Amino acid sequence: TVSASFGQEGDLRQWRNIEENEKEYLIQICPPADIIPEIIRAIVLNQNITNAAILFDNSFVMDHKYKSLLQNVATRHVITPIRGNGDQKVIQDQLLQLRKLDIVNFFVLGSVANIGTVLNAGNEINFFNRKFAWHAITQDDGEFKCNCKNASVMFVKPSPNTA
Repeated sequence: TVSASFGQEGDLRQWRNIEENEKEYLIQICPPADIIPEIIRAIVLNQNITNAAILFDNSFVMDHKYKSLLQNVATRHVITPIRGNGDQKVIQDQLLQLRKLDIVNFFVLGSVANIGTVLNAGNEINFFNRKFAWHAITQDDGEFKCNCKNASVMFVKPSPNTA
């Protein structure tokens, strides 16, 4: 029997009341879409980030991450889906709303196309200067395309170890 679910230790309800002999042969394997967002925690801790907006598309499952991703980290954060289905104006409005919350650190998890759209929206509202930090994380192959000027973006694209 194979059971697949997203989640970290303690998140998996099906595993909370397993018997001792089941602990001997059940193995949790995290799919990339589940483990890749943990990169955000490492970056936030490493760079001592105090506020963050985490925008994601449907290539990542984030509903179980709301409580655990930045748990016990002194970072005010918002985790929200990318709005607008590619409509750059809607995304600009979303970014402006996040800015009203005094957020200047943006993490975008998604396809390279969606990352490009969000970055272009940020460029249009002048969110690329010393005040802002941008991080883009994808599972896709390829590079994102952005018509951004003076943009510094940390781009993370994990790949399997072929060695």
